[in-house]
Amino acid sequence: LVVIAGLGPGSPKHITREVKKQIDSVSEVYARIAKHPALEAFPKDVKVNTFDHLYEKEDSFEEVYSMIADKVVRLALKKGKVVYLVPGDPRVGEKTTQLILDRGNSSGVDVQVLPGVSFIESTLAALRIDALPGTILADAYELVDLHHLPFEPNTPLLISQIPNRAMAGDLKQVLLTAYRPEHRVALVHGAGSAQEVVEWMPLHKFDRSKRIDQLTSLYVPANDDSTFASLRDAMSEYRDGLELWDEVSHKQLAPALKRAAQKVMAATITGDDNKLAEGLAEVLAHTVAHLQLGEDDSSFRVADILSRAEEIVGTLLGDKGDSKTTDPAES
Repeated sequence: LVVIAGLGPGSPKHITREVKKQIDSVSEVYARIAKHPALEAFPKDVKVNTFDHLYEKEDSFEEVYSMIADKVVRLALKKGKVVYLVPGDPRVGEKTTQLILDRGNSSGVDVQVLPGVSFIESTLAALRIDALPGTILADAYELVDLHHLPFEPNTPLLISQIPNRAMAGDLKQVLLTAYRPEHRVALVHGAGSAQEVVEWMPLHKFDRSKRIDQLTSLYVPANDDSTFASLRDAMSEYRDGLELWDEVSHKQLAPALKRAAQKVMAATITGDDNKLAEGLAEVLAHTVAHLQLGEDDSSFRVADILSRAEEIVGTLLGDKGDSKTTDPAES
């Protein structure tokens, strides 16, 4: 049997009664990391084993988590029962939980998951904010593998698991695709513990904090920049206020889209970046009008068009990247 138990965000007072009962029932426990304030309050007759040494040996966190899961299941097969402790709640941003469940299932080892207080509640309390409306919870380990932020930046974002400054630097590059460098963000260290610290600073500086460790999370407030969603809302409002919208056709809209595309082509030839930006804005606005019309008459869904666009992206410049620009007068 493997009992995966949450230690809470920091203070020993956040450990639930059920988790404490499991800890008191064994002579030794296994904790994913040693740096957690709750571990300091454990009875002296309970031996605490940790997996910190794996973080120093392995090249990636994925390898570390895989080795931890393997080790925990092997220990259960050998000892009969293992109490494995993780920060916060085992089902909130804890990669090893699912790995152990999967390995336990394939090895015939029962796995019990005991909830704990997650980092979310204490982090929100430290920031003095409400999770509603619409705060998005994300994992830094997943975001750093992306080229662009997969969320609209006009929604608050709470990011967990930023263990070091290197990870913070990679995360910053992703966030800068959606937010201005001066956008104010908050690093929350040791939420819910006596060592709790909140640091507010510009986005482009947060990876320089010397306090970043395995109990650090990042809060990114919403910004007021326009998004694809807000553009679509503006289009819908325009449609609702236009009495003749039901009579509009794609054929009627097409000439304006063509003129906008010609502006873009002309700007690429003259090298005028302002004109190029203006032309691209017009192309996008007219494209959204076509998307709205298509959705209204059920010709297609915007999601389908976006999916097709993703496929086209890989062929934009051909196999050799030899796309040619022609004079707009030739169109």
